[in-house]
Amino acid sequence: MKDPIALLIALLFAGWGAAALVFPQWWYKVQTPEQAARDRKRVRIFGMIALPLGLILLVLHFVV
Repeated sequence: MKDPIALLIALLFAGWGAAALVFPQWWYKVQTPEQAARDRKRVRIFGMIALPLGLILLVLHFVV
């Protein structure tokens, strides 16, 4: 039997990454326009890292 925790972690990474790419405003509090632009960029970059990582973990969970 496969580890259910690994599946949960993979789903969380994929979900968080997708949400960070599509709705970055959910993950930061707007203080000034400069901070909002900087934080939006950081959240989207982390989303671009977390989504593929989560998808890779999902593939590894089901294939291996």
